[in-house]
Amino acid sequence: MAGRHTVAQQVTETAAADAARVASIARTTTTAQADARAAAERSLANQGLHCAQLAVDVDTSQIATAVGQRAAATATITCHVSLSDLASPGVLPGSMRVSASMTSPIDRFRSTAP
Repeated sequence: MAGRHTVAQQVTETAAADAARVASIARTTTTAQADARAAAERSLANQGLHCAQLAVDVDTSQIATAVGQRAAATATITCHVSLSDLASPGVLPGSMRVSASMTSPIDRFRSTAP
């Protein structure tokens, strides 16, 4: 089970990084939210991690920061991974929760949507 947790954590961290990066290049908060969720889902699927329950939270509060100012987008991914396929004595069916947050800088000289 420790191996399952380690792999799930690494995959979740990669998905959070992908989501944060995609959000950081979006020009609007709406686009950032939608694109980040899609990127997280795609990343998890590409790495073979199925979340019984998935939450993608993206902090887009700095998307509209004035040009030239430092800003970043942060994505937090929470994935509940099913353990029902593990057939080990003493392991109860259920799920484990893994979570990761990653931040990506927003280009200080990019333009935002009007």
